[in-house]
Amino acid sequence: MTPDRITQQITIKASARRVWAALTDSQQFGHWFGARIDGAFAPGKTVQAEMTMEGVEGLAFGIRVSVMDAPQDFAFFWPAYDFAEKRDRSDLPWTKVEFHLEATPTGTTVTVTESGFDALGGTFGARVRAENNDGWAVQLQRLADFSGAQNA
Repeated sequence: MTPDRITQQITIKASARRVWAALTDSQQFGHWFGARIDGAFAPGKTVQAEMTMEGVEGLAFGIRVSVMDAPQDFAFFWPAYDFAEKRDRSDLPWTKVEFHLEATPTGTTVTVTESGFDALGGTFGARVRAENNDGWAVQLQRLADFSGAQNA
């Protein structure tokens, strides 16, 4: 793990098609991610979202989709959130989130990489990276639980 990047991986007992739908259908994404998404994901489009998960309810943010290459690559940009000040930092460069799916004999391996923390600046960038690193561990498990349940 480099200071500018987070990379995490999980293998989900569900088909790549199923996991792809959970990631790229904005309503399914919102369900497992814990957010209300306003609109469909499409390359070049920015949708607005608001967190519904306990502890971060009401946190509003944008998601600007950059890549939807079915069924393996999905990427978007989003702003950092400053939990200390309880505000979104859309005024700073947005980080890039990339999902890569790979079919395996037991399901689908999902790799998520988030990059661009250096552009946020010094201690703030390092803090956001650490918070998002913890967050992706939780969110990948939520994705696995959702995709596996939907696959049954």
